Amino acid sequence: MVEEAFDEMDLFGFTISCTPFDILRDPIPEGIFAREMKQHIGRQMQMVGYRITVKHTSTIKGDRMYFGTFIDQKGEWIDTVHFPPSAKAFPFTGPGCYLIKGKIVEEYDFVSMEVNWMKRLPVVDREI
Repeated sequence: MVEEAFDEMDLFGFTISCTPFDILRDPIPEGIFAREMKQHIGRQMQMVGYRITVKHTSTIKGDRMYFGTFIDQKGEWIDTVHFPPSAKAFPFTGPGCYLIKGKIVEEYDFVSMEVNWMKRLPVVDREI
């Protein structure tokens, strides 16, 4: 299954035979799921998500910041905001699953996480 998943990622950029969470090397860290975010507004939490896309932008001062979109293990959307200090200290390092920590916020009935720490999680070694 692992070799098949890597072949699919090489061909399509994503897996078909399993989820990206199935090929993580270590057990998935505990955290909340996207559907629980609204219950934790204003609190520091951690989540695990598979990176779907990243939007790069600049502040008025010219500093880089990002908006990230992930899906969790249940297939639900996680939206993140990476302000310049966090974006610089904890950059995106490619496709994959990330452990993301930050403050859950709500603006205009939209819930997201302001990230203050992030790390891509390692996958199992590719069988050759």
